[in-house]
Amino acid sequence: MEKLIDVAIIGDGPAGAAAAIMMAKSGLSVCIIGLPSHNKIMFGETLPPHIKELLIRLGVWKDFLDDGHLASAGNISAWGDSQLKESHFIFHPNSYGWHLDRPRFNRMLLNAAKRNGVYCFYSKIEPIKDL
Repeated sequence: MEKLIDVAIIGDGPAGAAAAIMMAKSGLSVCIIGLPSHNKIMFGETLPPHIKELLIRLGVWKDFLDDGHLASAGNISAWGDSQLKESHFIFHPNSYGWHLDRPRFNRMLLNAAKRNGVYCFYSKIEPIKDL
């Protein structure tokens, strides 16, 4: 008898992997369809302190801590504006956010998805030929 997939997620980034983990934990059969990592450009990011609760729910908090991401006391950024905006994490109950090593963070979430029974498929993107 063939096993059917309940949910297919296109994209193997953090959002896709987190969604896959949560759906797999709720009993659904899930697959992720992504691109091989050598086809991606990933930049570092900073996550706010409240990410801790989500990572605990996903069951990856210990893995996250073991990966050695750097603690962050806050951010200064300008998005679509010349004014800098400051976000201080020191007063948050979790004390600080995190500077991510994105490839390591993505790998951690995908490994957790696989441990939860998520199937991962990778496709090769070919250029579309003129018809």
